[in-house]
Amino acid sequence: MSLNIIESETVVDLQDILIAIKFGRYNLTRHARLRMEERKLTFKDIRRCGNTGKASLTEDGKIRITGTGCDNEILTLICIYDGGVLVITMF
Repeated sequence: MSLNIIESETVVDLQDILIAIKFGRYNLTRHARLRMEERKLTFKDIRRCGNTGKASLTEDGKIRITGTGCDNEILTLICIYDGGVLVITMF
């Protein structure tokens, strides 16, 4: 069973969100870029998180992806879907 997000009458499968992250088809907010720099994360870490991660919906409707970065440490991305994937923070 796959979970779907209904956003502006568009149905998006959470698996599609993971695929977008895995293949670098996402944008980052300014906040996400700051967190990326602070935590010394790379775009490769983000893509690996999409490859190894599982996606779920948060209580407030955001998408949480939890996987691992290149160092095999747990990495969590918080995203929204707004016509495309937008990463808003990572930890």
